[in-house]
Amino acid sequence: METALISPAKAWVLGFIPRCFFQSSFRSSGGLLYLYHCQADSATGPLQPDPRLNNITDRLANMFKFAIGQYRQPRYMMAGVLHIVLFAGFMILSLRSITLVILGLKTDSYWPGLGGVAGQIYSVLKDIAATSVFLACVVGMVRRGIFRPERYDVPKKYGKDHTSEAVFVLMLITGLVTCDNDF
Repeated sequence: METALISPAKAWVLGFIPRCFFQSSFRSSGGLLYLYHCQADSATGPLQPDPRLNNITDRLANMFKFAIGQYRQPRYMMAGVLHIVLFAGFMILSLRSITLVILGLKTDSYWPGLGGVAGQIYSVLKDIAATSVFLACVVGMVRRGIFRPERYDVPKKYGKDHTSEAVFVLMLITGLVTCDNDF
């Protein structure tokens, strides 16, 4: 029996143009458009040398400590742990997103080493990460909407409260991980 769905990598547009051509051209034109806007918005031109490229080893160490290691997050334990779970989950799930883009270009193509047992282990880890992110989002929405810490209150002179935006973003994240579930 033949499958009813056609892989995006094997699809054709107008019967003679491969769909992967469109995917590649959209990504390339998007990148070129971004570089054009960088040049147009900059008074001195695009991609000028960055004076912060000194102390590369210290900067890399700080990147691993603060950006990837989330060193400062546990200052507020509940919010910090929720943020770490969201961040770690998205680090794991980002590999799935890249794999889906690759599958759109070439059928049955995976990251090197993720075709066999390693791929099955990653699949289980991905499902655990998606469930953890889902639960962290639900807890975050309840925490933002119902059990609000005092530090979330914004004084009138500094503007308005951003609870609705935060809950909306958490709802979007919840929808993302729900749609990527392998039921």
